[in-house]
Amino acid sequence: MKNKIKIKVKKNKSTLEIDKNLKQGLHFYHSDEYDKAQLFLEKVLSLDPLNFKAIFISSVIAYKTKNYSLAAELGLIGLTLDPENNQIRKHYSYVMKELRLFDRAHDAISKAIESEPEDASFYKCRANLYEDQEQFQDAKREYQKSISLNSNDETAFNGLGTVCAALKEYSLAIDSYQKAIVLKPDYAYAYSNMALTYQLQHNYEIAKDMVRRAITIDSGNEIFYINLSSIESDNNEKDSALKNLQIALSIKPNDPDAMYNSGLLYLSRYDFENGWKGYDYRWQVKSFNSKRFEFSKPVIEFGQTAENLLIYGEQGIGDQILYCSMLSKINSLAKYTTVLLEKRLLPLLQRSFPDIRFIEKIEEDIVFDKYIALGSIGKFFLKEQSDFDKFERSYLVADHERSESLRQAIGANKNLICGISWRSKAGKHGANKSLELEELLPLFRLSNIQFVNLQYGDVKSELDELERKHGIKIFQCDSVDNMQDIDGLASLIDACDFVVTSSNTTTHLVGGLNRPCYLMTPSNAGSLWYWDNVKDGKSLWYPSIQIFKQPALNEWARSIDLIVDDIRDRYLT
Repeated sequence: MKNKIKIKVKKNKSTLEIDKNLKQGLHFYHSDEYDKAQLFLEKVLSLDPLNFKAIFISSVIAYKTKNYSLAAELGLIGLTLDPENNQIRKHYSYVMKELRLFDRAHDAISKAIESEPEDASFYKCRANLYEDQEQFQDAKREYQKSISLNSNDETAFNGLGTVCAALKEYSLAIDSYQKAIVLKPDYAYAYSNMALTYQLQHNYEIAKDMVRRAITIDSGNEIFYINLSSIESDNNEKDSALKNLQIALSIKPNDPDAMYNSGLLYLSRYDFENGWKGYDYRWQVKSFNSKRFEFSKPVIEFGQTAENLLIYGEQGIGDQILYCSMLSKINSLAKYTTVLLEKRLLPLLQRSFPDIRFIEKIEEDIVFDKYIALGSIGKFFLKEQSDFDKFERSYLVADHERSESLRQAIGANKNLICGISWRSKAGKHGANKSLELEELLPLFRLSNIQFVNLQYGDVKSELDELERKHGIKIFQCDSVDNMQDIDGLASLIDACDFVVTSSNTTTHLVGGLNRPCYLMTPSNAGSLWYWDNVKDGKSLWYPSIQIFKQPALNEWARSIDLIVDDIRDRYLT
């Protein structure tokens, strides 16, 4: 038998030092001690600036600690050193996703898939990318492909559950979470995500039970308390919801979601100091879909004033109208004010606030020394409940000549004009806040009232169907585009004696014009109207709005009956 020849390779001192520090860096990295890991990795890079492993792991650490710019820089260096390495391609895709550079992210992971089409993790990465872009069908397909290659990955089933829930395929979502839990019985995230799926179906007791199981498994994770709070808030359990957010904040102080959600709850309790503080965290919440402007000038802070103040609008048209209710007080902050707003609002608001300049985009001639977001001016003017009484109630001014012309065109032989709106398109709660036109039949059967359509969007088929089935004709004003002509819509509302509406943009216009309004709101999710600042059934933001809340989920009939009775007593007797 031949003896094996052992060749001993002698490493120089520098190589041994690199290996030693790299081993220590990896040890601390796997222990999630990233600061310590980085110290050793930097020692490696000081000896070998192009050490691929040290660069790769440093990029991963930067990604995990949310330093995405550094992660991208290091990841690109890693790709340059080893352009065919599919693991760094996958990592780089995740980094690009966080930077919202979706084309680069897609390119990186697609190259990895082309190179290794049997690697399930690559499809899961691409699914995650599609999910972040809300391309849920594509995400579903990629998760399913990942699972077909590796049916033992609980995280892929969890991901599939989230996109199925987004597609409202709730049974498939729950089935996917259950499969994830079979693979990993202590998979707390799967329980928590399953809870959110039950929440979407308004099965609040089951939802709370599921998220409590997640908490039992991992009581130190703030996300689960935030999710439990969300479920409780939707179910009108506001005290408990706030307590769970406080627990989340004790685990992770200043967590953006917990701060923002608690801010909304504090605002509903008239604790404006804590409310506005929490509300300022909205920009850090991933689900908050509104552009934040940043300029070289400073943001105006509490206690300061400005010579020329720029205010930029945020969120939807309804929110912008709401916050404009405080513009009548703006001269206490600034000598001159310019407000950047949605173009459709400009004619109405320029008429309503002639001393304020309203613009649709920033031009070179705009002069300002401080700026602020429109939704943040409340902290200057709304500090206690009694401050609502200091706001101008009829702060929107319609084109009265146009209103009178419209009223003449609408009136015919009827004594009263009632505007109607019944649908919301706002986010995840839009369906909750909407009802079918036929559900308003008890209203339409009242005599001596001409009903006018105030609903934005294409509703012609609904109006035609109502007339065909029930002989009820709702007046459609062809000279006003309810979606695009906001000033015209304001005049149309002004021409009405009163309005009956669900919770949508139209409601804010009605309130800003101080027209009598019957507002129908859901019993649970989406019922925070507005921030639940209500006294004697009327909105404190808009006192002309009387709020009629569903007695139970999806039960509009009782609210409508109460509205009909009030209209009959107030206007028809």
